[in-house]
Amino acid sequence: MIATDVIEIEIDGPRNENCVFRPLQQRIRGRFDLRRVAEPLAMMKLQQHPDPIPGQRLRLDLATAKAELIEPLRLPEFEALRARYERDPAGVRQAELPKDEVYENVDVATWLYWLSLEVAAGKARLIRGRFPTPLPGKPKRHFYSAEPPKREEAIADALNNLAEATKANTAVMTELLKRVAK
Repeated sequence: MIATDVIEIEIDGPRNENCVFRPLQQRIRGRFDLRRVAEPLAMMKLQQHPDPIPGQRLRLDLATAKAELIEPLRLPEFEALRARYERDPAGVRQAELPKDEVYENVDVATWLYWLSLEVAAGKARLIRGRFPTPLPGKPKRHFYSAEPPKREEAIADALNNLAEATKANTAVMTELLKRVAK
């Protein structure tokens, strides 16, 4: 059962963490708030930078299998914040904001799994929508290595290997006994 058609999260860990989003295999910038920095001198800069910088957002449309990586500083509600960090007081460009990215035909089960994992781990917060329960489909969990075999398959393979080894040993022993009997 699908709870909503669109799910959106913002990367927002308790210690200003970024996250590596496995389906994209790239780093996603998290929310930055000076109040979360453990360094006492960071609070001295709070007067100059009182507003937190929002984390990048991931949006998934379940109906169309379209996903987006959104830079919130490009949104109208953060225009003043963007202006503060994009150019210095002299008008010289200091930062180039990443463009929003769109991904067509994504594996919805994989994206739902990894989005929900980030939220459950406390590294992101749900901005829009609700995750379906249970999560549909079979997500891809391994991106850098092969899927490990299931325990039952591994045991069956080990028993088959043992049977073949026993068969080979029996053939060798039979041959030896024939030679000794001559």
